[in-house]
Amino acid sequence: MTEPSRRRGSGAGAAILALTQGDPAGIGPEITLKAWLRRDEIGLPFCLLGDPDFMRRTAERLGLRVPVERTTLADAADVFRRALPVAPVGEAVSAEAGKPDPATAAATLASIEEAVRLARAGEAAGLVTQGVDVLGHRVADEQQGHLVGRHGGPVPKRPEAGDASNVPASPPQPSRS
Repeated sequence: MTEPSRRRGSGAGAAILALTQGDPAGIGPEITLKAWLRRDEIGLPFCLLGDPDFMRRTAERLGLRVPVERTTLADAADVFRRALPVAPVGEAVSAEAGKPDPATAAATLASIEEAVRLARAGEAAGLVTQGVDVLGHRVADEQQGHLVGRHGGPVPKRPEAGDASNVPASPPQPSRS
């Protein structure tokens, strides 16, 4: 198996994926912890960009024996062998599973922005984004004016009945000719 990330970038962190935290109240934290438990099968190291203390609490709440270690992306590949590497970005998170909280939007956005920066700089092999509760974060968008939705543009407002003017268009479909 070739080292997938050495094709792009030559930084110390280039052999690792940057994983965004997504919505802390969603399924992403559990998927991240379970993916780390299957790290030998996956064969590609990743580093979560988020809150290490939140991930420790989540592992404990779920009864998963996953050591979590605060690190940098540059050191994450070495950490990945023994613990889930988490590079802190943004603010601390104190979300409750199943209850999206707009207060987590700033940390979620910081995670996405840092992952993009790392991938563009070649410091990460690529990035993986976890789900974001777009409508739940709409409040944060209105307060902060800059949250981005899954489609790459501003988070859409909830449409009024019969109003599709602010719903993102579908991506162009390939021609069938």
